[in-house]
Amino acid sequence: MSRSFTTSREGVSDPSRETILEIRGLKKHFDLGGSFLDKLLGERGTVQAVDGVDLNIYEGEILAVVGESGCGKSTLAKTILNLEEPTSGSVNYRGDDITGLEEKEMRSYRKEMQMIFQDPGGSLNPRKTIGTILTTPLKVHGIGDSKEEREEIAKTALEDAGLEASHFNRYPRQFSGGQQQRVGLARALALEPDLLVADEPVSKLDVSVQAQILNRLLDLQSEYNLSMMFIAHDLSVVRHIADRVAVMYLGQVVEVAPVEELFENPQHPYTRSLLSAVPRVDPRAGDDRITLEGTVPTPIDPPSGCRFHTRCPAVIPPESWTHDQTLFKAAFTYRIALGNEEVEVGSIRDRIEVGDREASDDEVVQYMLEHTYSGELDATPSGVLGTLKSATERYVDGERETATEMLREAFSSPCVDEHPSMVEALDGHVAACHRVDTEAPGERYPDA
Repeated sequence: MSRSFTTSREGVSDPSRETILEIRGLKKHFDLGGSFLDKLLGERGTVQAVDGVDLNIYEGEILAVVGESGCGKSTLAKTILNLEEPTSGSVNYRGDDITGLEEKEMRSYRKEMQMIFQDPGGSLNPRKTIGTILTTPLKVHGIGDSKEEREEIAKTALEDAGLEASHFNRYPRQFSGGQQQRVGLARALALEPDLLVADEPVSKLDVSVQAQILNRLLDLQSEYNLSMMFIAHDLSVVRHIADRVAVMYLGQVVEVAPVEELFENPQHPYTRSLLSAVPRVDPRAGDDRITLEGTVPTPIDPPSGCRFHTRCPAVIPPESWTHDQTLFKAAFTYRIALGNEEVEVGSIRDRIEVGDREASDDEVVQYMLEHTYSGELDATPSGVLGTLKSATERYVDGERETATEMLREAFSSPCVDEHPSMVEALDGHVAACHRVDTEAPGERYPDA
């Protein structure tokens, strides 16, 4: 089941549709604290879990939020619902600013905004019966005139979620993981919310159970006109359930598009890499998987400019670059490795020493060029290779700042120096990428 909506420049549904949730510039940073000396020196670390998210959710649509583990999806969900206090930004629900409201102030909105948690077992009190778990929120929100009426509402919610009314008096431990997830769904549905935030509700379930839960969610969404934020990392699931998709990387949204448009024509290199990993049924489709180099940077100290540039296979060369993209990517990756001091000279000396003779600087330099630089040395133009070698010699000699600066000047990129804006790549399809943020990407960046 998939529905298509007209979208605006911001990558959200047609403004003629009612906005149920508007998120602007939302940030959630976690202070790591530190020792007394760290605080005195101002060296307290901050995890930038969510860092400037803009999103809209419209009435009756399902917006999927996808990305690798640790990209900030769950924190975004909890911050939206004020389960985490936002650092800055705003969240508006049906025009009401609910940003950072205290629990007492949020109570009136809890009925309309419900969440299904990722870990069904961890979100259900093992000492309470399913009946108590479902009827307590009803009592808190004043739903039902009597205990009997609340029980009837709870049993109906169980049936809506695909369970039986007879399960009312059982305990969570008596259910399988899939059944516990259905209990979580029933608890949310019992309050008849307008907005449902589902945090990876099927990630820990068997495929057959996943399909049952997803189909049930679609049925209920259609029946009750629910708006939904559906958080996932499985893009096959997303294609089945979503209307639009927002792709997150390192705390930021990098692309938003209608679901079929995203799958057929992804604009951001990160989105392309995610989609390339989706299993294909047709063995003739070929292997075009994009393997990302390196690891996801720490959200404590994210990269400058485009946060994806340290792993991007399409990082943009300077306009003066006259060689191909592959060569630039190899040199640029080498720059990142030395700039992050990922290469330990002492370890290399120990690795290549012969007998009692310590490896020379020249041998260490050659080893680094052969094993850290991913390009082919014989095919690397002399000017590029000369720069790489000179910088490596200084790195080995202990002049690491000088080496880094040499590589930075030789292999510069707007991806490092400038933060990309979220711009319209196609009608209703936006992305935060410098390759998109130009009037003629094919002319300026022929390798795009």
